[in-house]
Amino acid sequence: MVKHLFSSSHVHSLLSQCASAVLGMTIFLLYAKWMSPNELGQIILFITSITIADMLRSGFIQAGFVKFFQGSDPRSKRKLLAASFALSFGCGIGLSILLLAIRGTHFFSGASAELYLVAWPLLSITSFPGQWYTWVAQAETHFDRILGYRLINSLCVLGGVIALHVLDLLNPLNVGYVFCAAATLASGFVFIKKWARIPRLRDLSADYVKKLVNFGRFSMTTLLGTSLLKSSDTYLIGLFLGVKAVAIYGVAQKIAEVLEIPLRAISASMYPLMARPASDGNTLRIGRIIERFSSGYLLALLIPGALLLAFAPAAVLVVGGPDYSDAIWVVRIFVIAAFFFPLDRMIGLALDGLNRPNINMYKVMLMLALNGVGDIIVLMWFPSLWAVSVVTVIVALGGMTFGLIALQPDTKMSFQRALTYIRWWTKPAYLRLHLEKSTLRN
Repeated sequence: MVKHLFSSSHVHSLLSQCASAVLGMTIFLLYAKWMSPNELGQIILFITSITIADMLRSGFIQAGFVKFFQGSDPRSKRKLLAASFALSFGCGIGLSILLLAIRGTHFFSGASAELYLVAWPLLSITSFPGQWYTWVAQAETHFDRILGYRLINSLCVLGGVIALHVLDLLNPLNVGYVFCAAATLASGFVFIKKWARIPRLRDLSADYVKKLVNFGRFSMTTLLGTSLLKSSDTYLIGLFLGVKAVAIYGVAQKIAEVLEIPLRAISASMYPLMARPASDGNTLRIGRIIERFSSGYLLALLIPGALLLAFAPAAVLVVGGPDYSDAIWVVRIFVIAAFFFPLDRMIGLALDGLNRPNINMYKVMLMLALNGVGDIIVLMWFPSLWAVSVVTVIVALGGMTFGLIALQPDTKMSFQRALTYIRWWTKPAYLRLHLEKSTLRN
């Protein structure tokens, strides 16, 4: 197990997430320094919207594709590749047609309308090849290639933003066009490297499309709910408090996201690891994986979490400046919430791996409902950003409790054993191996 947890795939996934996060933070810093809070708020709302759309496409296809790809024979893999490619392309075209169809209506209005009605349709098409390939690379555990793709995409965005500033053309609409150009160049890089295997039309099978759709209808709803869970705060704050408050909240989120970087990386490489024992019927092993990973991640968070709590004012000053001082306590509350995210994330992966995406969907929908109601209540009666962040902590606890109850019959997870693993992480390797053998027998 230790070998699996620290294999090259995990390292490559971590590097990919770290590189993306560092470059993303750099780009965000430039937004905050070179744009007004209102413009930054528009950018955050736009990025939130395209993230939700990407989550829809990913949730509909990716989770099922990665799960079924594991252990499949070459013929089935070819058919899965063709089905996922067709579905992903169809989703991109469908979104573009929808956005173009509402062009000229009053659905989108104001200065940022062009951002949604021109840049977004282009982005949904230009980002499709690269996004699809990252799913394939994940299924084949080629996380080094994901790293290359993300580096090219982020570096292109960074260069584009700097160029816009130098030319005095930096505004939300032009940033949207930069996203399109970066996606095109990154997708071109994938084809130049000959990483992408364009599926053959004859491999397209209605049965495999149906297989992905049947699984994806639950995972799509789950990922959409997850995305809305993270973005509902942004939309409701914009509705009640305005785009400047969105910018302040966004600065706090960006700072706190530093603690989630390893979690995102390891989650990507651990989903296939979760799927294997589930397919073999070894559900107890999944429980041990969750206990061990969650305890280890909590230990790893202690020092950076304490530092971020102590130096939150300095972090806000560096990232946003004095205009964003209201973000300080929001950052601190997000740090507290970050300690619940590892276990919650592993619970979600376990439910999907156990072929129970419907339970995972119910969990996320419950959290989304609690978060929406909670946000509306605090924004109506206690209109402050820190109150919204407190709701996030409460919702994380509720979702985690629901997931633990749902998984308990299959995995037999134990709080006492999780505490044992906390001690396990501090022992030498030979003692870890002995404890691993004993706990797997229980």
